Amino acid sequence: MPLSRALIESIRERVADASDIWQTMDVELDHSLDLLLKAAGCDVAPMVYFSTPCKEIEYLGLGQWVVFNNQSAKAFLSQTTSKDVVLMGGQAFDSSKLKPGMPAEWWVLPVAVIIQTPKKRAIRVMIPPNLDDAWTTIETILLQWVDAVAQPEHHGAYTGVEHRPKKNKWLSTIDDVKNLFQTTGLEKVVMARESQFVFDAPLNPFAMMAVIQRHGPELHHFVMRFSSDEAFIGGTPERLFEINDGGIVSDAIAGTIRNDAGATELLTRHKDASEHRYVSDFILRAMQGLCDGSITFKNKPRLLTLRVISHLMQTFKGVLRPGVGPFDAMAALHPTPAVAGTPTNLAMGAIAQLEPFSRKWYAGPMGVVSASQSTVVVAIRSGLVKGSNVTLFAGAGIVAESDANSEWDELNAKISGFEALFRS
Repeated sequence: MPLSRALIESIRERVADASDIWQTMDVELDHSLDLLLKAAGCDVAPMVYFSTPCKEIEYLGLGQWVVFNNQSAKAFLSQTTSKDVVLMGGQAFDSSKLKPGMPAEWWVLPVAVIIQTPKKRAIRVMIPPNLDDAWTTIETILLQWVDAVAQPEHHGAYTGVEHRPKKNKWLSTIDDVKNLFQTTGLEKVVMARESQFVFDAPLNPFAMMAVIQRHGPELHHFVMRFSSDEAFIGGTPERLFEINDGGIVSDAIAGTIRNDAGATELLTRHKDASEHRYVSDFILRAMQGLCDGSITFKNKPRLLTLRVISHLMQTFKGVLRPGVGPFDAMAALHPTPAVAGTPTNLAMGAIAQLEPFSRKWYAGPMGVVSASQSTVVVAIRSGLVKGSNVTLFAGAGIVAESDANSEWDELNAKISGFEALFRS
């Protein structure tokens, strides 16, 4: 049956048996929902949406019991006896450059999570231990969801866009980066740009994401609504890692070419091969530190072909050492040379020195984690939605052979899908 007031009442009877530990209750639903469009009509905050490619699995977290930082989230997962308790969230790329008010690490324990696959759907209620007013909070959140009216996709158009840095400044910055290659041990640095799109009316991030997802189903998609007027959204091809009962998979993605330029050319370009090698070598070393036994991977990268652009990609698989969990993997794998550069400390220093803005959550890790299963992606192709503005971020890997004009064109290619969907 659909989630209804009658079903909520049956949940209440079972919640009355709450114990002294965190518990979960899964209630099956008999028909699928367009979670994004329903969420667009729901006033719950925070609310977090996450989907794997082609909506193989979708999560929508409603409300919050607790918000953890990385350390407390790791401790919570190690102590909870239920493998079905999930946390949803992520962390900023570099907390040292965050403005006040923006969380550096934000992992929500939601009141309830809707979990949907093409064949099955359920709502999972998180039941806290020994909390007298637990039912009041659960009922309030569930009723808000039941009463929400699904909204149409957002088809608004932007009226203006401004890049930071502008192109002339970008060109001079790449010259500065190349000077660092000659004077330091820096080999690669990823430089980013932010582009602020102005719309003529306030935006609904879930309705906007419904449009983006339909036109790019091959990506991981997410919407993290921190509050009623601010959200972080994105559609990323880059899986930082996935853990299933102790097995871990991580993808190395680097190198970019527009498909209309001939995607297979990417396999033979030296500059892109260098970029990719830095990432694959880094991930292999990190996986060796996290895992027991050997790491499985193919020696040569393959093409990852998306709607507008293609990348080089390699997949690494292993088995985690006992006691190693998602936050250990996050600490070992973030930031990869795909979003920072190499060596990491020099690249992070160059980014802090040369980028004229804070990346905030762009290129940080985010996703869904639990004691048994976790999927964490790198939040590229992402942006902040606030009021009637969308600030998109994109980056380009700079190595000694890079051409500054070509890298500027790459930035444009990476946001061209968004521009095409919402162009005036």
